[in-house]
Amino acid sequence: MPNRLADETSPYLLQHAHQPVDWFPWGSEAFDVARAEDRPIMLSVGYSTCHWCHVMAHESFDDPEIAAYLNRHFVCIKVDREERPDIDAIYMDAVVATTGRGGWPMTVFLTPDGRPFYGGTYFPPDDRMGMPGFPRVLQAILSAYRDRPGDVARSAEQITAHLRRDLRPPKSVPEARQDVLDAGLDSLAASFDSRDGGFGSAPKFPQPMALEIALRDLARRGSPVAATIVRTTLDRMAAGGIRDQLGGGFHRYSVDGEWRVPHFEKMLYDNAMLGRLYGLAYQATGVEAYRDVASSTIDYVLRDLKAPTGGFCAAEDADSEGIEGRFYVWTRDDFLAALEPRVGAIAARHFGVTDTGDLDGASVLRVAIPADELARGMDLSLAEVEAAIATACQELLRVRSQRVRPSRDGKVIANWNGLMVRALADASLALGRDDYLQEALACAECLLSAYVEDGRVFHLPARTGVRRIGFLDDHASVAWGLLGLHQATLDRRWLDLAARIAERAFELFWSEPEGRFYDTSADHEPLIARPHGLHDNPTPAGAALLCWVLVDLGRLLDENRYLDVVRRALFPDAAALARYPTSYATALLAVDSLSTEADVVTLFGEASDPRVNALLGSLKRGYRPYQLLRMEPEGDRPEPAAVVCRGSTCGLPVTDPASLAAQLGAPALVVGGR
Repeated sequence: MPNRLADETSPYLLQHAHQPVDWFPWGSEAFDVARAEDRPIMLSVGYSTCHWCHVMAHESFDDPEIAAYLNRHFVCIKVDREERPDIDAIYMDAVVATTGRGGWPMTVFLTPDGRPFYGGTYFPPDDRMGMPGFPRVLQAILSAYRDRPGDVARSAEQITAHLRRDLRPPKSVPEARQDVLDAGLDSLAASFDSRDGGFGSAPKFPQPMALEIALRDLARRGSPVAATIVRTTLDRMAAGGIRDQLGGGFHRYSVDGEWRVPHFEKMLYDNAMLGRLYGLAYQATGVEAYRDVASSTIDYVLRDLKAPTGGFCAAEDADSEGIEGRFYVWTRDDFLAALEPRVGAIAARHFGVTDTGDLDGASVLRVAIPADELARGMDLSLAEVEAAIATACQELLRVRSQRVRPSRDGKVIANWNGLMVRALADASLALGRDDYLQEALACAECLLSAYVEDGRVFHLPARTGVRRIGFLDDHASVAWGLLGLHQATLDRRWLDLAARIAERAFELFWSEPEGRFYDTSADHEPLIARPHGLHDNPTPAGAALLCWVLVDLGRLLDENRYLDVVRRALFPDAAALARYPTSYATALLAVDSLSTEADVVTLFGEASDPRVNALLGSLKRGYRPYQLLRMEPEGDRPEPAAVVCRGSTCGLPVTDPASLAAQLGAPALVVGGR
């Protein structure tokens, strides 16, 4: 018999709608029951494509005995973190503060008024791997709640005080300084894995915003360290199992430090940011392989995540047929059976397919031996090897398409679609792909029609009987996407819409006394804390991304108050930005934009004028991360012209592409291109 979750629309909640647990969705009904019956709350937070969420669901929440115990002694609430990132952020902070680690599924025990007193992530159904079994955890929690209420109250008070710890205004606000960025770059270099790329050790995440910091440093200073960080990481990721070598796109993260075996879910936000990053890297370096990775990643999203109602779906699951990665991996026998013998022999070596494999005898495809090295080793021409690999990819993709595909989470989330609009707009410029620009325009129109009302951005489309909410992330990402569209089209409409959304974000999320942006709006549902912060999660921090947006808007619209707000919002956390650059990567990008003088180029003319397009050819050539474009009517000028302003100094108007190119100088860099 279905439980209360059967009336929800979240794919994650619906996955639990037929479990024996008497689940409540988040809402007043659950808390009213907990207070009336004096029962602790068991809050479970996850998302539909999370492998370990599926594991815990099957092991514990499908178990009749565990479910009966939960139903008898607890009020159980299930939350989709992708629908309610605010709830996820608050209680994840509590779990990390008390255990030192976080992740999903997240399991938190609350008092009836919502204060957390104990938490963790995945719990097995019995004691194993040094972890207590979930039934033993439940018994201990219930015993503490009944027999030691004073201890529970003190724990809840301490954790809640921690969650509210940063609600006081900072004592001082340092001025924006270039040394904050430079110190962050030094910390980034210190955590770089020089052998395999990326930062830190396993599990290893792609960190696209941190890599963009290095790419910009390469542009700004020509840093050889930054060049090594960018090239090594992008090359290793592109060749690794974290990338789907057949269908394009990237999986969530690598469970090892070599990018070899991934956690297999594919997220829209990862592929948006990585597709964009590889496009920028191609623009900067001229490396054709980066162009290929960028286009195959974006093409994956367009092919497999496009929603029938417009926009793009949230994710694809890690599992199919109940097994993680089954859709993607190959036994050696299955691999060779799909291919003609000569092609199979070449492709198996290229993709590292072996008898032992990586997962239960099956191999994750990766570029184990590059084509040129393989050609030398097999005494074949490079053309022969490349042709065999291309044939193998085509045939393997055909065979794989007949397998049971992982399920798709069909939620179209404003925040993540804003990231995709920006990725498509930037890639259209970097790769010269007008079709990507058309897709960006279509996605933007979808967002404006279903998610934006008078500049306010809602997280999800309207649902009958449900109050709509929108977060700072939604406003920041959509504004960032629209700014990218403005730079790609120079259509003033997109600039004005981005500015309107930014103004609404001020109204809804900015606290003047405290000098910070909050993640939830002033009229949001009351929670035990109001989350805020500049640290990135899987997606860029809303406050940090909005600061980046405001820097660009401030320069394009000559609004110095935007720049003043950014200084107030960013620099109370200056020490953390410098020390933890991968956690604060988007904030460091905002610092970089604020502290580096930009070329603001004003074109006077009409976009349809061929002479304007000739000037644009100079402006859109190469990687220019510190360039902003705007267009104004030609007025009484005799012909179209461009004016370049750097800081508070503007050059003379120029009317021909050669003179404009001379004022701008060469594109930022072309390093190691081939």
